[in-house]
Amino acid sequence: MTEKRRKIARGRPARYIGTSMRRVGPAGAGKAMGDQVHIRNAEAAELARALARQTGKTINEVILDALRHYRPGRAAPAGRKEIETWRRLLREDREGMARPETPIEALYGEATGLPE
Repeated sequence: MTEKRRKIARGRPARYIGTSMRRVGPAGAGKAMGDQVHIRNAEAAELARALARQTGKTINEVILDALRHYRPGRAAPAGRKEIETWRRLLREDREGMARPETPIEALYGEATGLPE
């Protein structure tokens, strides 16, 4: 590590943890790849590093593998109590609804045509 890089490394905030893959081989030796992973959570960075060391993979490979295998949990089916609560709320809403309109003809008597 050059002296300039050491100074930069010392000046970085303690909470920022950046990782990058380096190209291997003569054409890309020492040049950083354009695609980098920045882990800002110290615990997540430490877990990723530890897993990379244990498995012999790069941090990028560890993260990519974890993302490929991640499946969010399904929402739990509604319980009986929750269903009953919704039914009760729907009944209460229906009770407050307006009654169907009475046709105007029903307000007048058939025989006389006068209002009843």
